Amino acid sequence: MKKMWEWAEAFCRSAGMKETYFGDFKRRLSESPELLEEFQYYYENHDFLCRKKINGYTIIDLMIWRLDRFKSELDRDHAGRRNPDRMVLEAFDTMLRMEKEPETYLAHLLGDTGTDYFGKY
Repeated sequence: MKKMWEWAEAFCRSAGMKETYFGDFKRRLSESPELLEEFQYYYENHDFLCRKKINGYTIIDLMIWRLDRFKSELDRDHAGRRNPDRMVLEAFDTMLRMEKEPETYLAHLLGDTGTDYFGKY
């Protein structure tokens, strides 16, 4: 597990996260055995396990939702959002938050559709 946490810290840095992000992320992930298993699987396989579900959503669903939001950021010329490591971390971060507040995130998942239609922004 030590090697995974070392990798995770470097992964957070490569994703452009603040210095304090890793400690908070590690603490929250450690408090969620199922998501810790998902993250460890990602570390070992560079793929998603998708065993953990919240309201029927898996980490891949959140990754796709993050990707849609990522595209909307690019449409608004927020070029700093072009980091794939950050998208993965944000998917895990979103799932950790969704564990605590499922209704809030369910509303976002169902209502935020990126920029797939004219006039959104």
